[in-house]
Amino acid sequence: MIYNLILPLYLLTAPLSLDDGHKIDAPLLKIGQVAPSSGFLIKIGDIADIQATLTGNSCMVRVAEIKDRFTIEVGQVVKRCDTRLKSIQLKLDESQILNKRLKQELEDEKDFTQKVILGASIGGAVITTSLIYLMSKGF
Repeated sequence: MIYNLILPLYLLTAPLSLDDGHKIDAPLLKIGQVAPSSGFLIKIGDIADIQATLTGNSCMVRVAEIKDRFTIEVGQVVKRCDTRLKSIQLKLDESQILNKRLKQELEDEKDFTQKVILGASIGGAVITTSLIYLMSKGF
């Protein structure tokens, strides 16, 4: 009689056993039954596939494959980033060299402009003084 009560309770869950000893109990939901919690519904046939996948080394093989793909993908992203970084660094270096050259040209132009202004001022003063002198002499 107790066996008749226990068997239906056992059949109402589908335990999934992992290699490390963990068990996941998936309750059986009949058509139209309200789910006791939020989550994903796994069909009965898929539980056997999941169980077969989780036992043995197949899970570790998949993890290793995912890790290898991830490592390759990260390596490719790092290469692309390094290429972009080198390109940006090269442009920055060129811009710094150009900036330094333009600053020097600006300083040279300022010096030249000051010399022209000084020369024009001295020339103007000489001409003005000469004209005043000549006018005072009666020319």
